[in-house]
This record gives sequence, structure tokens and C-alpha cells, in this order.
Amino acid sequence: MKTFNEDIVCSHGGLSILETERKLVSTEVWTKLRKYFPKSPKFSQNQELCQQCLTLEQEEKDNEAVSKMMALDQKSQLPNLFHEKNRPTLTKWPQGTDVLYIVPLFFVDEWKKFIRRPTKSSPVSNVGNTLLLCPHGGFMFTYESLINGEAQHVTLLWPDEWEVISRLFIVDHSISIHCLKQSTSNDGSAQFTTQPELCWECRESFLFQQQRDLREYTQATIYIRKVLEDKGMKDAAPELNASSSEAEEEREEHHKLDGGTDPDFSQVLMQQLLGQMRWTVLKDNKNCRIVM
Repeated sequence: MKTFNEDIVCSHGGLSILETERKLVSTEVWTKLRKYFPKSPKFSQNQELCQQCLTLEQEEKDNEAVSKMMALDQKSQLPNLFHEKNRPTLTKWPQGTDVLYIVPLFFVDEWKKFIRRPTKSSPVSNVGNTLLLCPHGGFMFTYESLINGEAQHVTLLWPDEWEVISRLFIVDHSISIHCLKQSTSNDGSAQFTTQPELCWECRESFLFQQQRDLREYTQATIYIRKVLEDKGMKDAAPELNASSSEAEEEREEHHKLDGGTDPDFSQVLMQQLLGQMRWTVLKDNKNCRIVM
């Protein structure tokens, strides 16, 4: 339990540097308080503030100033990347360049957080292209897969932007995609390659795992629908072709004649019905369906 006046004592045992936490009182008031709290810490009007706390506070201010200057400098050198203007795309390869560079989207997002709030976020130091490579050092995406949706994991850079990033940050691996013009082709077609090259072994394992994830799932919503096998099955269940009111009347009639409210009869009927159905499992990106 804290004693009186302990709130203005810093972690080093000196007087806290926070002025809002302390207040000067007269000698008469202090004498009365001292009677009630004889063991409370005593600080006079001329008491010096904790020098260690003052040093740490100044260092924090200096670090914040450096972070602000760093953020302004990086933003001025990469304005289009920060504002997402004039960005290259793979669907329409930009003219005048034969190479684009690739970095993880995670790196760009974290960098933007630092630019927006340099005193609240930590500066980014490493590009982290290892995230896009397999254990063998090969690239995990193809040109076709990138234009078909997998580009959401990466950010494309112009060559001049890559030069700036290579100078400002630690680059573990350089990843680029090259456009090779076909000089012998009349339709102006081009071939695209990546550096490092695609690792086919890991790419196939990645695709296999994707397909496996589509078949194995937990906590998914299941929808059930009955599918008739043939015309004979339709004849066996005429209420499916009748109107809702007619089907309801016919079900009530069968219910009265064939078993009433007997739970054993209902269970047998359900087992027979399920035995005549076929079951398949379908799954899309979000929901799963069991189709009967």
C-alpha cells in the first residue's frame, strides 16, 4: 500500500519530473499532514528533480525528433508509393521499362504506419523479401498467378523506387519480374520471367495444400438440399412436384394412415428416405454445402 506523497516519487527514488502530479503547500499545511503521515517522503520547494528521469526524457524527445525527420525524408523520396499514385500493373505492362521489382505488401503497410505516426510506430528497417521465397530460395508465384489474384500479397515497384528502398532499408533478397520482348513475333507478345526463378516443387506443394484446405474445414456453415435420382424417385415422392398446400395435406394423410405419431415409424421412414439419396460435399471460398 502506498504512503502519502509516494505518488511524486519516481522509480529512481527522486522527485518526479511530472509537474501535474505535485503541488506546493504552506508550512502550516505540511506540519498538519506530517502529523497524520509521519513516514511520508518530504520534498522542499527547492528540491531538484530526478536527473536520471530528466536524461531519459531528453533522450525520448531526441528520438522522436529523429523519427519525424526520418519519416519526412522517406516520404519525400517515395511520394508515389506512399500515396499509391502512378503504380505499375502486370495486367498492362508499362512501356519504357523491362523490369519491375517486388516487395511484400506487409512491408509497405508497416512503412506507411511509421510515416503517418512516426512517434507512435517503430521505424521499418528490413524489407523482408524472404516471406515471398521458399526454403530453397525460389520465388513462390508465377506471372500468371500474380495477374489472377495472388498479386494481393505483393507490391510492385518502379526501378527508381527500388534504388531508393535499397539505400534506405536492409534488403535481404532482390525479387524482380522481367519482360522479354519476342522480336520474332508479329503480334508483339512477350515472355515474363522472375528473378529468382520459380521453385516448381514448392509451388506444386503450395497448390496441393490450397486444394486440401478447400476439402478440410472446421466451423463452417453447412447447407442441405435433396436431389432426386431419377423419375422413379420423383414418383416415390409426389409431394415435391405438388403445390405446398397439396403436399402438406398429403403428408398429413400419410401420417395418419401409416403410423400417426409413432417415433419409431418416423425414424424408419427417415432412414429409408436417406438411403435413397446421394450425398456430395461442395465448398466455395467462404461456405460449405452438403448436397443430397
